[in-house]
Amino acid sequence: MTASNTYTGASTVNGGATLNLADGAGLAGAVAVLSGGSLGGGNASIGGNLGNAGTVSVAAGKTLTVGGSFSSSGALSVTVASMGSYGRIDATGAASLGGSLAVDAAAAVGLTDGSLASVIHAGGGVNGSFASVTDNSLLFDFAASYGANDVNLIVTAADTGGGGGGDGGDGGSGGGDTVLNSVTSLGNTPAAGAARVLDAVIAADPTSPLALLFVPLTTQQEVSQAASQSLPLLTGGSSTVAQNVMGGINRVVQTRIGSRGGLSSGDEFLGDKHLWLKPFGSWADQDDRHAVTGYKADTYGFALGVDGEVSSALRLGAAFAYAKSDVDGNSSAAPQSAEVDVYQLVGYGSYSLDDRTEVDFQAGIGRNRNEGRRKITFAARVAESDFDSETAHIGVGIGRSYAIGGRTSLTPSIRADYTWIKDQSYTEKGAGALNLHIDSRSTEALVVGIDAKLEHQVSEQSSLVGNLGVGYDTINERASVTAAFAGAPGAAFVTSGIKPEPWLVRGGLGAVFKTGGGVEISGRYDAEYRESFINQTASVKARWMF
Repeated sequence: MTASNTYTGASTVNGGATLNLADGAGLAGAVAVLSGGSLGGGNASIGGNLGNAGTVSVAAGKTLTVGGSFSSSGALSVTVASMGSYGRIDATGAASLGGSLAVDAAAAVGLTDGSLASVIHAGGGVNGSFASVTDNSLLFDFAASYGANDVNLIVTAADTGGGGGGDGGDGGSGGGDTVLNSVTSLGNTPAAGAARVLDAVIAADPTSPLALLFVPLTTQQEVSQAASQSLPLLTGGSSTVAQNVMGGINRVVQTRIGSRGGLSSGDEFLGDKHLWLKPFGSWADQDDRHAVTGYKADTYGFALGVDGEVSSALRLGAAFAYAKSDVDGNSSAAPQSAEVDVYQLVGYGSYSLDDRTEVDFQAGIGRNRNEGRRKITFAARVAESDFDSETAHIGVGIGRSYAIGGRTSLTPSIRADYTWIKDQSYTEKGAGALNLHIDSRSTEALVVGIDAKLEHQVSEQSSLVGNLGVGYDTINERASVTAAFAGAPGAAFVTSGIKPEPWLVRGGLGAVFKTGGGVEISGRYDAEYRESFINQTASVKARWMF
């Protein structure tokens, strides 16, 4: 019904029938809702008494006005959207209560107080109480509080022991669950630390801004996803992304360091000084691993360097490298992304022990600029972060070249590379109580490896090269980060990210062409594989003598 009706007789909603009163609609007489019948109310009015033996529903932000008394032995349902927007019944006469009260909080957001006042107001007084009060929030109960003329709803933490609705009809049915139980039941182990903190907050102050964000959640799946959305950027794995980008830059510089025997095809030093430029792109794909969400990272950058001979055996050089990496988490339930700008200064060189054996070395320092976004869809918020990282790398290798025929050589080598990254502490913005303060942390890796490179001289101007090797990360630490919610700053928790496989396989193919003007142009494809992870890189290099 969409308008006021002047009919003064009694109206009956029979079993199986539904009557919806839209905003502004009204009935002048009494209304009886029989068992199996349903009455839905907006901002509407009933001139006489309202008797409910079926179901009466009032939408959020709406008031059903009753000119007479209100009696309910059936089901009353009120929808809660926020602290100031919920369904109400306002009766001039008395309210005689029984049956059940159901609270629909599935769409509730932004609750900041513990009481919903005057869900039922009766000028003639309130008699009786509901036999049961139920709700569809997994983590909170809505309990009825009875006054002389009003029934209020208060918010309480759900019974963690799985208990029911409480004595005397005053308590809600309870979720009988916790955030920790939800994430554990669904195997969401990375969220366990955050879940414990959230449970403590909910138990200590269920009406706090942080606790009440979880009121709309009605299933374990929703609670588990909300806990995942509350975790630090990339589940603490942003440092792993930075390590992979640094490793790619280090390999770019490494291919520049070459002996006359050909540790790196096409990279031998011809003359005293050379200038080189190497643009590159890489595409990393980390699958989900041990319940931790993976990511995809697209990286583009360049390295620019200059080097020359110090003596017949010693060559030294310096390079600057820049790369920008766009990272997207794999999870659609907890969407996260990051942008990492990498700046590196590298010193490198090589020393020939004899005509076939060469030691190469490099050391670098740098700074990363990180920007992150965590979409917290269950609370309709986005947490944004902006922080810097300091980086360092040192590597050394030795290789010996063996001739295979007149135009082909094989160069086995061993090397070790150490990388260090320190993320600064930071505090997110944009997500209110769900903003995270992240502690400073350091991440290390020490990879030792064995490689072999095969080079074939096609002509005086061109050559082909291929390499294959294995490495082992002797540190292989799992990325972890310590964080605290802005809504609970004194309760820190640890989130552990992906623990990578220590063994890796790396390889590549390349071609080198020397122009008549003395410019050398080379192209390469390289790949690194670990279990559940692959990083592919394509690069082109130009080198000039000066």
